[in-house]
Amino acid sequence: MDTYPPGVHGVLVISKKAERTERQYLRHAGLGVQLGVAIALFTLLGVWVDKKFPSTEPLWTIVGFLLGATGGMTSLIYGVLRKTKTKQTD
Repeated sequence: MDTYPPGVHGVLVISKKAERTERQYLRHAGLGVQLGVAIALFTLLGVWVDKKFPSTEPLWTIVGFLLGATGGMTSLIYGVLRKTKTKQTD
């Protein structure tokens, strides 16, 4: 097995700055996925409740969507602000 010095992967040399930038993009992408999952889960929960109690048909689906969107956006905003503060102190 070949051994390469740190930062060298085969013939590809990756700088520390490029690695840091890539990690930063992945963190922000994770926040977007978290938003989507929160909306989907709460909406599905609302659909399930609406099927259990048919007299309130679209009500809980809408409530679930709004709760998921609110919670997901709050998490996204706090995540971005936290990462922005960390970046400014570096």
